[in-house]
Amino acid sequence: MVLPRSKYLVVAALVVAALYVVTGYIGMLAAIAPGNVTAVWPPSGIALSALLLAGRGVWPGIALGSLVTNLIVLSHVGGLPEGLTVGVALTTACGSTLQAVVGASVIERFAGGRRALQSPSDVAVLFAATLGFCTIAATVGIGALIATGRLPAAGFPSTWLTWWLGDVGGVALVTPIALSFQERGETSLRRTDLVLLAGLGLAGLGLASIVHGWPLRLGVVTFSSYLALPLVVFAALRLGPRGVALSVFGIDAIMMWATARGRGPFALGSMNVGLLQLDGYLIALSATGLVLAASVRERDAVSRALRDAQADLEARVAARTEGLTQANRALSAEIHERQRVERELGQSEARLRTAIDCLPFDFWVCDAAGRYVLQNATSIRHWGDLRGKLPAESGVPPEVHASWQQNNARALAGEVVRQRIHQRYDGVDGTFDKLVAPVRVDGQVVGFLGLNFDITERERLAEELVRAQRLEATGRLAGGIAHDFNNLLTVMTATATSIERRAGDGPTQQAASLILEAARRAADLTRQLLAFAGKLRVSPEVRRIDELVEEVSGLLRPIVPSDIELRVEHEAPEAAISIDPTQFSQVLVNLAINARDAMPDGGALTIRSAAVELDERAADELRVAAGRFVRLEVQDTGAGIEPAILARVFEPFFTTKPLGQGSGLGLSSVHGIATQAGGAVQMRSAVGAGTTAVVHFPRATGALSEREAARDDAVAGGGETILVVEDQALVRDVIAGVLGDAGYRVIAAGDGEEALRAIDAHPGAIDLVLTDLVMPRMGGALLGRRLRERGLAMPIVYMSGYAEGSEDPVDGRRLAKPFGAGELTTAVRDALKARA
Repeated sequence: MVLPRSKYLVVAALVVAALYVVTGYIGMLAAIAPGNVTAVWPPSGIALSALLLAGRGVWPGIALGSLVTNLIVLSHVGGLPEGLTVGVALTTACGSTLQAVVGASVIERFAGGRRALQSPSDVAVLFAATLGFCTIAATVGIGALIATGRLPAAGFPSTWLTWWLGDVGGVALVTPIALSFQERGETSLRRTDLVLLAGLGLAGLGLASIVHGWPLRLGVVTFSSYLALPLVVFAALRLGPRGVALSVFGIDAIMMWATARGRGPFALGSMNVGLLQLDGYLIALSATGLVLAASVRERDAVSRALRDAQADLEARVAARTEGLTQANRALSAEIHERQRVERELGQSEARLRTAIDCLPFDFWVCDAAGRYVLQNATSIRHWGDLRGKLPAESGVPPEVHASWQQNNARALAGEVVRQRIHQRYDGVDGTFDKLVAPVRVDGQVVGFLGLNFDITERERLAEELVRAQRLEATGRLAGGIAHDFNNLLTVMTATATSIERRAGDGPTQQAASLILEAARRAADLTRQLLAFAGKLRVSPEVRRIDELVEEVSGLLRPIVPSDIELRVEHEAPEAAISIDPTQFSQVLVNLAINARDAMPDGGALTIRSAAVELDERAADELRVAAGRFVRLEVQDTGAGIEPAILARVFEPFFTTKPLGQGSGLGLSSVHGIATQAGGAVQMRSAVGAGTTAVVHFPRATGALSEREAARDDAVAGGGETILVVEDQALVRDVIAGVLGDAGYRVIAAGDGEEALRAIDAHPGAIDLVLTDLVMPRMGGALLGRRLRERGLAMPIVYMSGYAEGSEDPVDGRRLAKPFGAGELTTAVRDALKARA
């Protein structure tokens, strides 16, 4: 909390008064002899320090403290009536207060006030002023004593001298301590310095004791007094004014203690002479030490200023030198700049010329008159060198020249011309994106530039992309139709099988056989659709190419007429591929049928296989990954295919055969099977030169697959409980009927969620789950995971015509649709046996 100014002055005055009284009492106790004034009067230093540090407003505290102290001293001495005692005390207090005020004014005016210890001159003025203004209190006080008869006039000189020296000593001891402790930046007293200072003092005392005999009995003033000088000099050099003030204070205390007991160098003569010598010695010692400390401080400040000035001068010289160096460098750089710019300009023009010539499209620049000023190598190759010529001098056909002139005029008018053109002229044949744009300088059109970007290949790729997307969309449609058709065929096949088994020999049995045959043909057609759509569930095997071709060759003999020569050539018979044998049969049979139909008058049909290595370029053309492949070629010597028809041969349902003689799915199925196997198919043909179908299959490196023996499909159940999950009610009912006839107990559900509820409601165990993969709400794969999560370990058989892009089931067997009653019961029985 900050006190108001008035309260602060009152508190400060009271504190000063208390300090005055306490130090006065201490000074009285330190009197040399009873009845005499003390050799050092600390209150005079307290009064002066208070005015210098706290301001003139604390003078009432000095007056009050002096009055109280004087009353105590006079009462202690005695010899005066009570009224005179108060008068003398009051007069003396006025003298002490006036002395302090005058001294503070002189020091603030001529010695820097509270900063009096900062320079040697201020220290000298401080001590000179102290010798002067300390006469005020002595004169007034002695005069009052003489006036009251307490002191004879003859004793004025000696008593005045003692009083005066006591005040001077008090100022010399107390004021430097007070001023040094209020200064900022004053050197702190470190522990090592204090220890060294104390050591020097003890050493001095010890030396004095050895020389004079303890305690300081020798009276040789000159030698003994010099023993304190090393302490003061050390304090001045190492600790500054604060150390000097404290050192002198300690020396004074020791000297006063020794002198008061009649010992030491200052106790040899009369008391006044001893006091004069002691005070003079202490004043000289303090003044010398403080002047030396101020000189050291001033020297250090000058040294720091010189170092700072030197550093600043060096920095300026360095900066100026650096500036001159930079100026020289800049001048040198400026001298060479023109040469560098000229060289770089030539290099830039060369780089620009090279860059423009490397552009893979036509680029040119014309001035405002339409004259060609720049033309790259591609443009020169296409249109000839037109630099320095006008469009009319180019020699192009009139219609091309007219188009150029129109575009140039629009560009010179500030328009950016963009158009797609097809140009065919003197070796140029393609589709181009043309751009003609104005060239502006300061907002004015000074010419134009143009380019022709060849997009012929991009257009071709775009057409292929559209064709591929059309194939994909058609494949999705075909896959969906095939999936639904498989459900119907399952019903037909299972029902016809049951009828055929029960009918025995007769018309009913024959009718059922006809239905089964029709269903098988429909299933083949469905497999072609699924193969085209890439959604046929296949069982690939690693087989040698010669074995696969040999197996299919037996099927080709009946369908290839005798007037067509069938040749089989294997350059790498042991090369193997990974493919479903049924799919491979479809590929080879479809290609052979197409080749047969292309040779109505006979010819040669060659089936050729070879192991090849496709590099990056060949792989990019086929859109497959580079690597090792097995190439299968089916070549005929027929009439060939026209280019327009050749581009559409893989489209689904596209055929050139008469109505009823072709489905249009043969080659599209080949395309789907090859793509699904990671390969590709191409058709090479020329009118009158025959056709070659080339299929690339990735070469397999694993172990060859072993063929499985055919299963007996006539099995019966043993009363097990089967959960049938199928969303098509007709299919579900037929399957339930077949299994029921085979001796199983059947529970039916329409989807996965209904199946879970049926399991929860069924009181007994369910031995097997027969579920369709693709169903609404919850399909078969998710149902299988839910069953396993519940900890149910019954076997699961999954029914599907293809994997609908969904994840595969966690475990279980698969049963491909369509299937007959025997296939169904066999799959169920195998799953139950595997559980056991």
